[in-house]
Amino acid sequence: IRDVDTFGVTRPEPARSYGHRGANGIDGLLSAAAGTAIASGTPTYALAGDLSTLHDLTAVAAAARLGADLTTIVVNNDGGGIFHHLPQVDFPEVFERHFGTPHGLDFASIAESLGAAGSRADDAEALAARLGTRPDGTSVVEVRTDRGVERELHRSVRRAVHAALSDR
Repeated sequence: IRDVDTFGVTRPEPARSYGHRGANGIDGLLSAAAGTAIASGTPTYALAGDLSTLHDLTAVAAAARLGADLTTIVVNNDGGGIFHHLPQVDFPEVFERHFGTPHGLDFASIAESLGAAGSRADDAEALAARLGTRPDGTSVVEVRTDRGVERELHRSVRRAVHAALSDR
């Protein structure tokens, strides 16, 4: 949700969006998305981080079993990328184990093992093509990213916004 808030763009046609905030920001995210897809009867997209997905993988199996038209885009940065924006990143001797929490998992393969379609989008064009396809059944699209690159991108956007606002 933080990346959507930071980098999202407006669309000329109406789109309905929902946000979900579990007890820790991740609990039940995919279950809520599956429930939304099933209850609304409309094709649904969910954007989830890899740790959020790990905490609710059974929802992928349930969505597939129930025939939900749900496409989940999993941003896989191999752990807790959001924590790279906090001060503890400056303590590398403990950061990776306790906050980075690398897992090394392949979400496209996991989705297939749970009865959903699984694929990877290796670049922006592949992701755009995948998002241009109406969800038909339950699928997971894995987008692998680098936590360090993400952190620098966020920093550069903040610097640009600060510079633009400072000129006023």
